[in-house]
Amino acid sequence: MMAPAILVAVLGLATAQADAVDGKRQLERLETQDPAYFSDPVCPGIGGLPADLAVAVLGEARSLLDQNGVETGADGQCEPNLFIIVTPDTGEAVKSLKRSQPTVFNNMSAPDVRRLTDGSAPVRAFRSSILRGADGRSIQTGGDQVHGQSGARGGEQLSVTSSSRISGTTRRDVEQSFVYIEAEAIKGLTLRQIGHYAAMVGTLPLASSRLDDIDQPSILTLFSDPDDRQAEATAFDKALLAAAR
Repeated sequence: MMAPAILVAVLGLATAQADAVDGKRQLERLETQDPAYFSDPVCPGIGGLPADLAVAVLGEARSLLDQNGVETGADGQCEPNLFIIVTPDTGEAVKSLKRSQPTVFNNMSAPDVRRLTDGSAPVRAFRSSILRGADGRSIQTGGDQVHGQSGARGGEQLSVTSSSRISGTTRRDVEQSFVYIEAEAIKGLTLRQIGHYAAMVGTLPLASSRLDDIDQPSILTLFSDPDDRQAEATAFDKALLAAAR
Protein backbone atom coordinates (compact mmCIF):
# COMPACT_ATOMS: atom_id res chain seq x y z
CA MET A 1 0.00 0.00 0.00
CA MET A 2 1.23 3.49 -0.84
CA ALA A 3 2.30 5.58 2.15
CA PRO A 4 -0.20 8.38 3.00
CA ALA A 5 2.30 11.17 2.36
CA ILE A 6 3.22 9.75 -1.04
CA LEU A 7 -0.45 9.23 -1.90
CA VAL A 8 -1.23 12.86 -1.05
CA ALA A 9 1.68 14.05 -3.21
CA VAL A 10 0.58 11.89 -6.14
CA LEU A 11 -3.02 13.06 -5.87
CA GLY A 12 -1.84 16.67 -5.64
CA LEU A 13 0.27 16.29 -8.78
CA ALA A 14 -2.61 14.68 -10.65
CA THR A 15 -4.93 17.52 -9.64
CA ALA A 16 -2.39 20.15 -10.72
CA GLN A 17 -1.96 18.44 -14.08
CA ALA A 18 -5.72 18.27 -14.59
CA ASP A 19 -6.06 21.96 -13.69
CA ALA A 20 -3.32 22.84 -16.19
CA VAL A 21 -5.06 20.92 -18.98
CA ASP A 22 -8.39 22.58 -18.16
CA GLY A 23 -6.77 26.03 -18.06
CA LYS A 24 -5.21 25.48 -21.47
CA ARG A 25 -8.52 24.30 -22.89
CA GLN A 26 -10.37 27.31 -21.45
CA LEU A 27 -7.75 29.73 -22.78
CA GLU A 28 -7.96 28.25 -26.28
CA ARG A 29 -11.74 28.67 -26.13
CA LEU A 30 -11.53 32.35 -25.22
CA GLU A 31 -8.49 33.60 -27.12
CA THR A 32 -8.43 35.51 -30.38
CA GLN A 33 -7.65 33.94 -33.73
CA ASP A 34 -3.88 33.62 -34.25
CA PRO A 35 -3.19 34.86 -30.70
CA ALA A 36 -0.08 36.85 -29.83
CA TYR A 37 1.72 36.44 -26.51
CA PHE A 38 4.49 38.30 -24.73
CA SER A 39 7.91 36.80 -25.39
CA ASP A 40 9.62 39.60 -23.46
CA PRO A 41 8.90 40.02 -19.75
CA VAL A 42 5.65 41.90 -19.15
CA CYS A 43 6.35 45.41 -17.88
CA PRO A 44 3.18 47.20 -16.73
CA GLY A 45 2.96 50.99 -16.74
CA ILE A 46 0.07 53.17 -15.67
CA GLY A 47 -1.33 56.65 -16.21
CA GLY A 48 -4.33 58.66 -15.10
CA LEU A 49 -4.26 57.94 -11.37
CA PRO A 50 -2.63 59.76 -8.43
CA ALA A 51 0.88 58.44 -7.81
CA ASP A 52 0.05 56.48 -4.65
CA LEU A 53 -2.94 54.77 -6.25
CA ALA A 54 -1.01 54.08 -9.44
CA VAL A 55 1.76 52.35 -7.50
CA ALA A 56 -0.80 50.23 -5.67
CA VAL A 57 -2.61 49.17 -8.86
CA LEU A 58 0.69 48.25 -10.53
CA GLY A 59 1.65 46.28 -7.44
CA GLU A 60 -1.56 44.28 -7.63
CA ALA A 61 -1.09 43.63 -11.34
CA ARG A 62 2.53 42.56 -10.93
CA SER A 63 1.74 40.36 -7.96
CA LEU A 64 -0.95 38.48 -9.87
CA LEU A 65 1.33 37.90 -12.86
CA ASP A 66 4.35 36.91 -10.76
CA GLN A 67 2.38 34.46 -8.65
CA ASN A 68 0.98 32.70 -11.69
CA GLY A 69 4.13 32.16 -13.69
CA VAL A 70 4.04 35.18 -16.01
CA GLU A 71 7.51 36.71 -16.21
CA THR A 72 7.62 40.43 -15.44
CA GLY A 73 10.40 42.96 -15.91
CA ALA A 74 12.24 44.46 -12.96
CA ASP A 75 10.01 47.03 -11.28
CA GLY A 76 11.13 50.54 -12.16
CA GLN A 77 13.88 49.29 -14.47
CA CYS A 78 12.04 47.88 -17.49
CA GLU A 79 10.50 49.68 -20.45
CA PRO A 80 6.69 49.47 -20.18
CA ASN A 81 4.98 47.29 -22.78
CA LEU A 82 1.61 46.92 -21.05
CA PHE A 83 -0.03 50.30 -20.61
CA ILE A 84 -2.94 50.77 -18.20
CA ILE A 85 -4.60 54.14 -18.72
CA VAL A 86 -7.48 55.50 -16.64
CA THR A 87 -9.18 58.30 -18.54
CA PRO A 88 -12.47 60.26 -18.56
CA ASP A 89 -13.17 59.23 -22.17
CA THR A 90 -11.68 56.01 -23.50
CA GLY A 91 -12.60 56.75 -27.11
CA GLU A 92 -10.97 60.16 -27.11
CA ALA A 93 -7.90 58.71 -25.40
CA VAL A 94 -7.48 56.15 -28.16
CA LYS A 95 -7.84 58.92 -30.75
CA SER A 96 -5.11 60.87 -28.96
CA LEU A 97 -2.82 57.84 -29.05
CA LYS A 98 -3.47 57.46 -32.75
CA ARG A 99 -2.40 61.05 -33.34
CA SER A 100 0.74 60.79 -31.20
CA GLN A 101 1.78 57.21 -32.05
CA PRO A 102 0.18 56.33 -35.40
CA THR A 103 2.49 53.36 -35.95
CA VAL A 104 0.65 51.46 -33.20
CA PHE A 105 -2.31 51.30 -35.59
CA ASN A 106 -0.39 50.48 -38.77
CA ASN A 107 -1.94 47.02 -39.10
CA MET A 108 -5.49 48.16 -38.37
CA SER A 109 -8.05 49.07 -40.99
CA ALA A 110 -10.11 52.25 -40.68
CA PRO A 111 -13.23 50.32 -39.59
CA ASP A 112 -11.24 48.53 -36.90
CA VAL A 113 -9.88 51.79 -35.55
CA ARG A 114 -13.39 53.26 -35.53
CA ARG A 115 -14.56 50.34 -33.42
CA LEU A 116 -11.96 51.38 -30.86
CA THR A 117 -12.62 55.12 -30.97
CA ASP A 118 -16.42 55.15 -31.26
CA GLY A 119 -19.16 53.85 -28.98
CA SER A 120 -19.40 53.94 -25.21
CA ALA A 121 -17.45 50.89 -24.02
CA PRO A 122 -15.85 51.61 -20.61
CA VAL A 123 -12.82 49.49 -21.51
CA ARG A 124 -10.86 49.46 -24.78
CA ALA A 125 -8.08 46.88 -24.95
CA PHE A 126 -5.86 46.31 -27.98
CA ARG A 127 -2.32 45.37 -28.85
CA SER A 128 0.27 45.60 -31.57
CA SER A 129 2.17 42.45 -32.49
CA ILE A 130 4.95 41.27 -34.75
CA LEU A 131 5.64 37.99 -36.52
CA ARG A 132 9.00 36.45 -35.64
CA GLY A 133 10.96 33.46 -36.84
CA ALA A 134 12.31 30.73 -34.60
CA ASP A 135 15.47 32.80 -34.14
CA GLY A 136 13.46 35.72 -32.77
CA ARG A 137 14.00 37.96 -35.79
CA SER A 138 11.01 39.85 -37.14
CA ILE A 139 9.42 38.68 -40.39
CA GLN A 140 7.83 41.21 -42.70
CA THR A 141 4.42 40.07 -43.92
CA GLY A 142 1.87 41.76 -46.13
CA GLY A 143 -1.88 41.91 -45.99
CA ASP A 144 -2.31 41.96 -42.25
CA GLN A 145 -5.90 41.84 -41.12
CA VAL A 146 -7.40 42.94 -37.84
CA HIS A 147 -10.16 41.00 -36.17
CA GLY A 148 -12.31 43.05 -33.84
CA GLN A 149 -14.82 42.00 -31.23
CA SER A 150 -17.65 44.21 -30.12
CA GLY A 151 -17.07 44.14 -26.40
CA ALA A 152 -20.02 42.06 -25.22
CA ARG A 153 -18.30 41.89 -21.86
CA GLY A 154 -17.82 45.61 -21.47
CA GLY A 155 -14.88 46.33 -23.75
CA GLU A 156 -13.54 46.47 -27.26
CA GLN A 157 -10.57 44.26 -28.07
CA LEU A 158 -8.58 43.85 -31.26
CA SER A 159 -5.80 41.52 -32.32
CA VAL A 160 -3.77 41.57 -35.52
CA THR A 161 -3.51 38.43 -37.60
CA SER A 162 -1.66 37.86 -40.85
CA SER A 163 -3.17 36.62 -44.08
CA SER A 164 0.18 35.04 -44.89
CA ARG A 165 0.67 31.36 -44.18
CA ILE A 166 2.30 30.96 -40.77
CA SER A 167 4.41 27.89 -40.17
CA GLY A 168 5.19 26.12 -36.94
CA THR A 169 8.61 27.77 -36.90
CA THR A 170 7.16 31.25 -36.48
CA ARG A 171 5.38 32.98 -33.63
CA ARG A 172 3.43 36.18 -33.12
CA ASP A 173 4.77 38.30 -30.26
CA VAL A 174 3.14 41.22 -28.51
CA GLU A 175 5.05 44.48 -28.91
CA GLN A 176 2.71 46.71 -26.89
CA SER A 177 -0.58 46.14 -25.11
CA PHE A 178 -3.00 48.93 -24.14
CA VAL A 179 -5.86 48.85 -21.64
CA TYR A 180 -7.92 52.04 -21.47
CA ILE A 181 -10.42 52.18 -18.59
CA GLU A 182 -13.04 54.87 -18.09
CA ALA A 183 -12.54 56.77 -14.83
CA GLU A 184 -16.26 56.80 -14.03
CA ALA A 185 -16.41 53.02 -14.40
CA ILE A 186 -13.87 52.34 -11.63
CA LYS A 187 -15.83 54.15 -8.93
CA GLY A 188 -16.51 51.73 -6.11
CA LEU A 189 -13.85 49.26 -7.24
CA THR A 190 -10.85 48.28 -5.18
CA LEU A 191 -7.28 48.75 -6.35
CA ARG A 192 -6.92 44.98 -6.45
CA GLN A 193 -9.93 44.60 -8.72
CA ILE A 194 -8.56 47.20 -11.11
CA GLY A 195 -5.03 45.78 -11.09
CA HIS A 196 -6.11 42.17 -11.53
CA TYR A 197 -8.55 42.99 -14.33
CA ALA A 198 -6.02 45.10 -16.23
CA ALA A 199 -3.33 42.43 -15.85
CA MET A 200 -5.65 39.78 -17.27
CA VAL A 201 -6.95 41.68 -20.31
CA GLY A 202 -3.56 43.26 -20.98
CA THR A 203 -1.59 40.03 -20.87
CA LEU A 204 -3.91 37.46 -22.44
CA PRO A 205 -5.16 37.58 -26.06
CA LEU A 206 -8.82 37.28 -25.11
CA ALA A 207 -11.61 37.81 -27.64
CA SER A 208 -14.15 39.95 -25.84
CA SER A 209 -16.94 38.49 -27.98
CA ARG A 210 -16.19 35.10 -26.43
CA LEU A 211 -16.18 36.24 -22.82
CA ASP A 212 -19.94 35.74 -22.68
CA ASP A 213 -19.10 32.04 -22.72
CA ILE A 214 -17.47 32.24 -19.29
CA ASP A 215 -19.62 30.19 -16.94
CA GLN A 216 -17.41 30.44 -13.85
CA PRO A 217 -16.63 33.28 -11.42
CA SER A 218 -14.07 35.55 -13.10
CA ILE A 219 -12.55 39.01 -12.68
CA LEU A 220 -13.05 39.34 -16.45
CA THR A 221 -16.74 40.15 -15.87
CA LEU A 222 -15.84 43.13 -13.67
CA PHE A 223 -17.34 45.77 -15.96
CA SER A 224 -20.12 43.70 -17.51
CA ASP A 225 -21.79 42.09 -14.51
CA PRO A 226 -22.00 44.57 -11.60
CA ASP A 227 -24.13 42.16 -9.57
CA ASP A 228 -21.46 39.46 -9.59
CA ARG A 229 -18.18 41.33 -9.30
CA GLN A 230 -15.29 39.26 -7.99
CA ALA A 231 -13.03 40.77 -5.34
CA GLU A 232 -9.93 39.51 -7.13
CA ALA A 233 -8.75 37.12 -9.81
CA THR A 234 -10.37 33.74 -9.29
CA ALA A 235 -9.03 30.21 -9.63
CA PHE A 236 -10.43 30.23 -13.17
CA ASP A 237 -8.50 33.41 -14.02
CA LYS A 238 -5.29 32.11 -12.52
CA ALA A 239 -5.60 28.91 -14.55
CA LEU A 240 -5.79 31.04 -17.71
CA LEU A 241 -2.60 32.89 -16.76
CA ALA A 242 -0.79 29.66 -15.90
CA ALA A 243 -1.81 28.20 -19.26
CA ALA A 244 -0.20 31.14 -21.07
CA ARG A 245 3.29 30.33 -19.80
